[in-house]
Formats: sequence, structure tokens, C-alpha cells
Amino acid sequence: MSIIVCRHGYRFDWLSDDEKSSVDQRGNSDSGRVNDPYLSDIGIQQAEDLAVHLSAQLADNIAHGKTKVVILCSPYIRCLQTILPFAIKLNIPICLEPGLREFFEPHQAPRATPALPGIEVGYRFHKDYSPAGSRSSYPYPKNLNSTDTLWGDQTVVNSTDSNQIFTDDLNSDNVVHMIDQSYVPIPGVRTNVIRSKAEFEEDARAFAAGLIARYHISDAIDPPITVICVTHAATKIKFVRAIVAALSPDPAAAAAALKMEVRCGVASRTIINGRNGSVDYSANYLKTGELRSWSFPDE
Repeated sequence: MSIIVCRHGYRFDWLSDDEKSSVDQRGNSDSGRVNDPYLSDIGIQQAEDLAVHLSAQLADNIAHGKTKVVILCSPYIRCLQTILPFAIKLNIPICLEPGLREFFEPHQAPRATPALPGIEVGYRFHKDYSPAGSRSSYPYPKNLNSTDTLWGDQTVVNSTDSNQIFTDDLNSDNVVHMIDQSYVPIPGVRTNVIRSKAEFEEDARAFAAGLIARYHISDAIDPPITVICVTHAATKIKFVRAIVAALSPDPAAAAAALKMEVRCGVASRTIINGRNGSVDYSANYLKTGELRSWSFPDE
């Protein structure tokens, strides 16, 4: 049993103005949603590299019934774009998991307020989401307050036009069918957009415990489950630490795990062994090599 934690690929808004205007970005542009950009052409290539890498590791075992693969993905568009090539290649549904979403602190509220995509479970949307104009009908928030609960039942409605969530720029009209509409998010994680760092760490531990329990990560089951989680830099760091701590044999090891260094270049992957909590990091499969590794400024 193992957990593979991937960070999204290279964002379009990281390109310089010259790069945006001079490089063919395959039609990519700013998404019209603050802090929810599409991948750049670099990021799209990284997603394809990741798909080849993960397929080489998992395809044979899947075909011979030696493992079952589950994909959990942050609902941000850059994370979906990062894992779509792999999901389509091996026909594995994607579960949209708000527990893997981006982290925003209170001082980031102005930037975070309109940031979170409106997908919850089975194409349910925040009541104030509407189409994003000429780019697509992928929803974006118009009037979302930073204190709103985005995934509470009181703030979502059922979409009547789910087939229009994804458009041709996300590879095919059938991409929408890659989303597992029956998936229920792991419980115990706060649903508000803005969180303190302490709350974020508590959520990471709750999410790690819920994931281990749901998918029997540390148990001997047949076939074993491989869970792929696609997320963001800050979330990857806290989540990897929380998983390793939860799998640690004693309190001292768990305390050390919560302070361990976690590398997280874009489109990189970290494999956590469910039996012993050992960690293997790589970005060597990327043609770009490791780019834009990130860490918390105060660590």
C-alpha cells in the first residue's frame, strides 16, 4: 500500500509577459479566476511526463490485479490538468477532494476570496458561481465572501449542465466523465476558505487519518490500494508530514516527521510507503527537471 503525492504543474501566471505573448501556449491564457490559472505549456508537458512516469510504475500491476489505484485531486483547474493525462491513459476516475485544496491565511483574504473553484461532489456548485465567459463554462465565483463555507450543504446547488464543466482545451468532450460523481470527501476537514496555519496543520492531520482509515493504507489487503493525491505546495508539505507521522512507530518519530523536509517542485511526486512511512521523492522524469520548489518562509 502506498500514497503518491503530486504537486500541480507549472502555472500559466508564472510566465513573464514576454513568454505569455511570444510562446505558443496551446491557447492557454489567464483563466479569469484569481489564483486558479490554467497550466502553461510547460505545465502541460510536465503533466504528460508525469503520466508516462506513473503509468510505467503502475500500469502492469493494475492490469494484473496487483493494485487498485484511486486518484484524489484538489478541485483547482491546474491540479485537474496535471493528473488528467494519467487518468485518461489508464481510465481511472478522478475524485475531487476539497481536503487537498490550496492554503490561504487570513492576511491573504483579498487574494483568496475569489479563488476557489466551485466543484464539490458530483458537479455541485456554490450558489454564486457562474460561467467564466469566453474561455469555458467552468464555474468561477462572483460574490464569494472569504468567510463563506464553500462545501456546506447550505451553499451548493445541483448543476443542471455538468457536461459543460470542461471544454475542448482540456483534451476532449469526454473529460467530464473522468470525474467520480459518487465520491464523498474525507470528513473532518474545515470547509472555510481562510485558515490559520495551526488550523491548516490540524486539517492535514485529520485528512491524513481519514485517508489512512478509508483506504486501509497500513493494512494487509488484497489487492493493495495505491492512492494518488494531487495538490499544492503548502498542502503537499503538511499532508506528507501528517501521513508519515501517522504511520510512525512511536511518538518521537511522529514528532520528527511533523518537522521533516518535504521537497515539492512542480509536477514532482513523493511516494509514501504505507507499511513503514518511508518517503521517496523524484522529479527526474520531467524533461524540465525540478522547477519552482517551494517551502514555508518561516521554516
